[in-house]
Amino acid sequence: VPNSTDSSNKVSFRLLLAGALAGAVASGITTPFDVIKTQVATGKLDRNLGVFRSLVSLSKENGIKGLYVGIRPRMFISSMFTAVGFGSFEAV
Repeated sequence: VPNSTDSSNKVSFRLLLAGALAGAVASGITTPFDVIKTQVATGKLDRNLGVFRSLVSLSKENGIKGLYVGIRPRMFISSMFTAVGFGSFEAV
């Protein structure tokens, strides 16, 4: 006889894992835009360039890696935050 607690724990873990994966992927995809936002906010990038020209300018100046500065901590924090949010929402 399967234990309902085991089944519930598997579902909860899957929900947490799904949330973590979704958060990590979403933050990974949007990191270049966050980098642009930060560069504009700090005055290191002209706010009148637009998104495409900003991407080109940053990649010429710092290489493609420059668009992904801080991606690891951002993905980690976002994955934890989304895991808890998604898991909590689905549990209720």
